[in-house]
Amino acid sequence: MSIKQWKLNHISAEKSRILSSEYDLPPLVSDVLVGRGLDTPQAVEDFFSADSDFFDPFSILDMDRAAERILQALERDEKIAVYGDYDCDGVTATAILYQYFVSIGANAVYYIPERDGEGYGLNAAAVQSLSEQGVGLIVTVDNGISAVAEVNLVKRLGMDIVITDHHQPGDTLPDAAAVVDPHRKDCGSPYRYLCGAGVALKLVAALEDGNMDSVVEYFGDLAAIGTIGDVVPLTGENRKLVKRGLQMLQNTENMGLNALLQLAGLEDKTLTAENVAFGIVPRINAAGRMGSARLAMELLLCESEEEAADLAQKINDLNKQRQQQEIFIMEDIERLLSEHPEKLKERVLVLAGENWHHGVIGIVSAKISERFSKPNLLISVDGKEATGSARSFGEFSLFKALTSCSSLLTKYGGHKQAAGFSLPTENIEGFSREINRYAREYFDEMPRYTYVIDRTLTAEEMTVENIEQLELLQPFGAENQSPVFLVKQLKVSAITPLSDNKHIKITFETEHKKSFQGLYFGMSTDRFCFEIGNTVDLVASVGINEYNGRKSVSVKIKDIRPSDFPESQFFSAKTAYEKITQGEPVDSRLKGRILPSRDEIAFLYQLLKKNRGFHQDVELLYIKIMETKLNYCKFRFVLDILNELRLIELSPLGNDITVPEQVQRVDLNNSGILQRLNQI
Repeated sequence: MSIKQWKLNHISAEKSRILSSEYDLPPLVSDVLVGRGLDTPQAVEDFFSADSDFFDPFSILDMDRAAERILQALERDEKIAVYGDYDCDGVTATAILYQYFVSIGANAVYYIPERDGEGYGLNAAAVQSLSEQGVGLIVTVDNGISAVAEVNLVKRLGMDIVITDHHQPGDTLPDAAAVVDPHRKDCGSPYRYLCGAGVALKLVAALEDGNMDSVVEYFGDLAAIGTIGDVVPLTGENRKLVKRGLQMLQNTENMGLNALLQLAGLEDKTLTAENVAFGIVPRINAAGRMGSARLAMELLLCESEEEAADLAQKINDLNKQRQQQEIFIMEDIERLLSEHPEKLKERVLVLAGENWHHGVIGIVSAKISERFSKPNLLISVDGKEATGSARSFGEFSLFKALTSCSSLLTKYGGHKQAAGFSLPTENIEGFSREINRYAREYFDEMPRYTYVIDRTLTAEEMTVENIEQLELLQPFGAENQSPVFLVKQLKVSAITPLSDNKHIKITFETEHKKSFQGLYFGMSTDRFCFEIGNTVDLVASVGINEYNGRKSVSVKIKDIRPSDFPESQFFSAKTAYEKITQGEPVDSRLKGRILPSRDEIAFLYQLLKKNRGFHQDVELLYIKIMETKLNYCKFRFVLDILNELRLIELSPLGNDITVPEQVQRVDLNNSGILQRLNQI
């Protein structure tokens, strides 16, 4: 665990009042909107435009050329191949376009490359195979924008190709019959953030004379799943698409989707973007990650309930395998960091391991970024070639960082906060050095993992009526997250373990003696650093539980810390500690705030000795001793000095401190760390 930043949105009371009055919005809803920057009538109208018309598919550059070339192929009865991708977005995009072609009697096939062996996007062997099958036209979905060489091969083999994609284009576009990508710099599309399935849906609409409404009626459920799965912003057109698609999914006629909903325990529940993201998307992804994406395609296309149930079960089993692989990789990373703790001192965490499943490292990377509050790149080594997945946050752009290291990479692509890449195994160490050099050059301070908070909320405001009003903001997802609230000055009155102490339920009491309970998932009683009677602030999401016809407010805790925690001072001190340990220069005027005194060293040692160590993350220990006014930088150096002199044993991951029963007398002057700090 690491202490996270909390950022509370600023809310103009006047703007909120105006919006609330003009659009008849509950004050809580208007506060959230204003805090998120949606503080003008136009912004509010755009946000709530889910019932308005979709924009014209032909407003996307080259859509007319794409439709023209496909219609030509249909007239000539050319064999058309839909070339997709193995993730949820790619699979649903492939299903949309292929099902459409089948429905109109086209001579169509689909091709999805295997994650293992082929990797993402067009590849020469697949192109050659499609040519040998007599394909005349390839239409890509969710890929192709960077496939310059592969498109040239398509043309040399006498085929034609239409590219539809949503990833960032490079400097050179493929020489295709059409290149449909809203992110093209010369594209005037009114909305750029469609996923691959969204672009595929637009293409089908273009083939139907631009009739988006009828196309959404047939394929909206698949498009919604793809949009949710690709974690694109749920704003504008995407919000509209997901809202309508979820309504369709609730009563879908797709047998494969019905089988998945049943296995996920969602068949009788109101579907939201959130429960689809946790229940359906991982299962579709599991097919491509752990087996073959063709299994997911067969499920989405099947017309037998028995076959659907069988395929869904196979995919569910693959999802369980994926979960086991996550555990294995996380355990291996902990071992690796224990052996090489110096890596935790780097600005960007670059970790490599053998037998890390290519399809799972992206999921693990997201968890690592939150746990250690660092951008990270995980690399799976397989012989001479290695494959990586990366996650970031804040202003640290992975795409820019990878571009700066492109000479060391075989290929790379992705977005600001998520990316994939490959490189020769021999380049891993050099790559790690280079990307950390980039981080030092362009960031004086690295961004911290941050909880963005919409508003403070009192316990008195936590009524069913108030919280139900937040449903107006649905669907929740990327860039329209479920509202997060700050609740202050709460006394911990009870701590109850749940599910064999995998989670805890905490009872809080306000100064006005009002009490409520919050669930803290993934937290155990032995790891929870607060005690009954402590006064805390918490960051939480709120929702509605319904059981036996009775509604109640559900509080899910995201983070918790002492009331009035001095955040700016803490992170300033932490930055100083990190810079010094990384060998970076710091202002010599800070020496008094960095160099611990003998009394401070003695105090912390005696405390640890009295309590026989501390068996949780050191940042939680700091929370316990904050009232001593020992800043975090000094605190960490004291621990490092005590560990250096063998007065304590500090685990490499900083999550366990033991105090030997017998220690030899030591002289602080022998501490190399203390000597270096004196030289600042």
